Amino acid sequence: MHDLTYATRIIDRLKKEVTKDTATVNVTVEVSLSPFGHVTPERLKEVFGLLAEKEGFANVALEVAALGFRIHCNSCGKIWESAEPTFQCPKCGSADFEVRRMEEFSIDAIRVG
Repeated sequence: MHDLTYATRIIDRLKKEVTKDTATVNVTVEVSLSPFGHVTPERLKEVFGLLAEKEGFANVALEVAALGFRIHCNSCGKIWESAEPTFQCPKCGSADFEVRRMEEFSIDAIRVG
């Protein structure tokens, strides 16, 4: 379900920022997904492709990157950033940490040309 929500958000943004005539020349949408989310890059690309074709944006490419997040170790206090699942603190090795900042999805940029 989230994949459809995210794909719809991308289409809505395209409708605001890119004309369908422009979409025939190299348009790329850059998005980021949380590595902890329920949506895989492959599934988002698949659903986006179906919606994009239906909405007249069939030539728009979608680039998906991993979204970073901030982690705080409760044992030693270290704070670090990661874009991949983490299982222990890189400083003290503790598994007692909290994810402090985490979004599941963002549209980072739309490049035309």
